[in-house]
Amino acid sequence: MQPIDAKINFSQSSFSFDIVLDLFKTGYQPEIVEYLDNLLTCLADAQQIMSADGTFIQAEHTLRVTVTCPEADALEVKNGTVYGKNWIEKIEAAIQNPIQFIPTGIDPRYEAYTAQENPSLYILYGNRHFPLFNGDNNHFVPLYKIPFTYHDDACYNDVRSWNNNYGHLRGLWFSGIHEKFAQRQMQDPQSALSIQGRAVCQRIEALSGVPTYYFLFNYHRRSLSQDRSWKCPLCGKNWLLEGAEPSDTISFRCADDRIVSAFTLNSALSPNRWTVSAPFEIVQNPLQKLPKRPTDLVTDLSSTEPTEAVSYSPMAESARRAYVQQQMIEIYQDTLLKLSSDASNPKLHYDLSFCALFAGDYAQAIESAQKAVQLNPRMIEVEANLALAYLLNDQYGEAETIYRKWTGKKFKSVDRDIADKTFLSDIAELESAGIEHRDFERAKRLFLNDNK
Repeated sequence: MQPIDAKINFSQSSFSFDIVLDLFKTGYQPEIVEYLDNLLTCLADAQQIMSADGTFIQAEHTLRVTVTCPEADALEVKNGTVYGKNWIEKIEAAIQNPIQFIPTGIDPRYEAYTAQENPSLYILYGNRHFPLFNGDNNHFVPLYKIPFTYHDDACYNDVRSWNNNYGHLRGLWFSGIHEKFAQRQMQDPQSALSIQGRAVCQRIEALSGVPTYYFLFNYHRRSLSQDRSWKCPLCGKNWLLEGAEPSDTISFRCADDRIVSAFTLNSALSPNRWTVSAPFEIVQNPLQKLPKRPTDLVTDLSSTEPTEAVSYSPMAESARRAYVQQQMIEIYQDTLLKLSSDASNPKLHYDLSFCALFAGDYAQAIESAQKAVQLNPRMIEVEANLALAYLLNDQYGEAETIYRKWTGKKFKSVDRDIADKTFLSDIAELESAGIEHRDFERAKRLFLNDNK
């Protein structure tokens, strides 16, 4: 699954404002900068502005800073926390003038919030900027659009605290530092992180009246078929949504326990088919092994200037493989979406037949490879993907038939290499991503024996 924030729907850019302090009456006072900095922090805490970072500019009798807002009226006093209102009052008392909020245009770096009426559910999802989403359309929801959740209706510190904790743990997981601990915190509904987040959801629902679900991270090592039989980890009931697909943002939902999730990002490492390579490995560039798609949908990083050889720890190697897996799975999901509106495109079927291997969806890889050559009979090189899909689906006999058919031959007369090299290269690409199968060595011996 792509992260929710990667699928947010937006309609326009966000709004840019200058916050201007008129210092004509009092002159410049060093503490005013501190006051204004504290105000920006409070505005960012309520998500009235995208970021508390900004450049302060002092000119003549003014002090100004540019901010970006999700809505044109985001800076109105009604949207602020009690702490933000206090800092506004303190600044205005110090400069003896009202603060000016001057619209200056739009900021194309950020997307605007889209007004949403009567959402049927909210989703709390760990995210750098906006952790709350409308579950009906994946639009983000700035915190100031919901009632205050913390400290006697004063602020959103509980939401912010959980979101910060989630971000720190996600960073530890991705970097490979305390990876297992961090993954367990994000994935276990009974972990300290999840308990904190689910309590936040309960408060949001109680105050807003909108059912609020906690998004549970899913990186279990299992195939997509195994994932489809996954039961709610809290109540044990079926929670797979009808018609759910790997490309869906939300594929599982339990109304009783208010948790949602998506298909695992780790299906290509499911234990019934995959084993991890040797834990220590010498590589010149940890990204150099990123698999290259036959149609070059993935940037070829092998041309990157290699760095000095370094020995990577098991955790760093695991993080690299996780990166490769996620990249290929995101392409897999994106290609599925494209095919939903362009099902007769053989190139898309060709692409899907390859990246589905990394997503563990071998049935889809087989189907797409067959469909590609059906739509374009000249696309015979797709049989390399078909053979791999058969092999990984424990159908070695079908794979061997294709291998023997092309051994010593070229897919096309203009090809520089014979098909054997393509077959071996494809296996090597999967292995470099940490993907292995017991029949890989069997296939390699087949090529070596036939070429003696």
